[in-house]
Amino acid sequence: MYTETKLREILDAGYRHFDKAQYHDAMACFSDALHMEPGCREAKLAYNQTIQMVVPRYHFSMLDDRRRNEVYDAAIRKAVTGNRTVLDVGTGSGLLSMMAVRAGAEHVYTCEVIEPIAEIARTVIADNGFAERITVINKRSSDLVLGEDIPERLDLLVTETVDSALLGEGIVPIIRHAREHLLRDGARVVPGGAQMYAALIESEKVFAMNHVSTASGFDVSPFNQLSTDGAYPVRLAAVEHRLLCEPVQICAFDFEADVLESRQFEFSLPVEHDGTCHAVATWFDLHLDREITLSSCPDQPHTHWKQGIKCFGEPIPVKAGSKVQLSVRQDLTRVDFDLLQQN
Repeated sequence: MYTETKLREILDAGYRHFDKAQYHDAMACFSDALHMEPGCREAKLAYNQTIQMVVPRYHFSMLDDRRRNEVYDAAIRKAVTGNRTVLDVGTGSGLLSMMAVRAGAEHVYTCEVIEPIAEIARTVIADNGFAERITVINKRSSDLVLGEDIPERLDLLVTETVDSALLGEGIVPIIRHAREHLLRDGARVVPGGAQMYAALIESEKVFAMNHVSTASGFDVSPFNQLSTDGAYPVRLAAVEHRLLCEPVQICAFDFEADVLESRQFEFSLPVEHDGTCHAVATWFDLHLDREITLSSCPDQPHTHWKQGIKCFGEPIPVKAGSKVQLSVRQDLTRVDFDLLQQN
């Protein structure tokens, strides 16, 4: 038996956790409230509001990305030969794991750090008849223990831990750790590599997404101290913009063979048009294998990935025939740019 007073206490505790951004604790409270009173509308709404803070919305557009799904499926079918065992990092809905089993994998071990997603993945996998061949583990891949979470080193890694700026979801440390601790020597990795491209862009609208000056006659420019310092996602095809130079490849990764360390270097972008440079735009080619590639370039509007935008602190006037020299710092989870000089 429960009392309305006890239900109120649990709900109020959930709200306190939510206000402190303690979302997992808040979910636990609202879940307890729903177990006490399954028809409690307040608990349902509060639980859903908390889920929205924990579960990224991109999962829906990603699952609706037909090109991405078809290409991953084709690459996984090629990579799964014989009775391979597979590690899938970033379970999500369980889609890549189910693709691997359908392709003939003996068993898939897949990890998902967000508990509600892991629970739903188990349901999706079971509903599709794969529960006995896919093990969902509610952990980060870096916390998996050989001999406990997985019985032995595995033959193949599949992952799509890639954001619009390529590295932001941690694909490099994920692959590096898996190669060292969880995979057999010579194990395949899907994707096998990637290339990142950069171009200078002119776009007052893109710049305004991360900068302010005045509003209703007031100086609100100090708010720029809270602007995004690194790259943020923008679908360039939907925003007025102009490329001021040809795209240049700035870095490449071989996920199966490279050491995958941080690096710093300089490069120049030759300016082809007079204009005002507001930002560097980046995108990538994701090589699932030597023959199959996904691209997030601006002329691929149907991909769920957007482009990564790194704005300069101030707009920069540029002239055709000049060069903009940039310093690039690529660590394990981001690529950042600093303006060195123009000449």
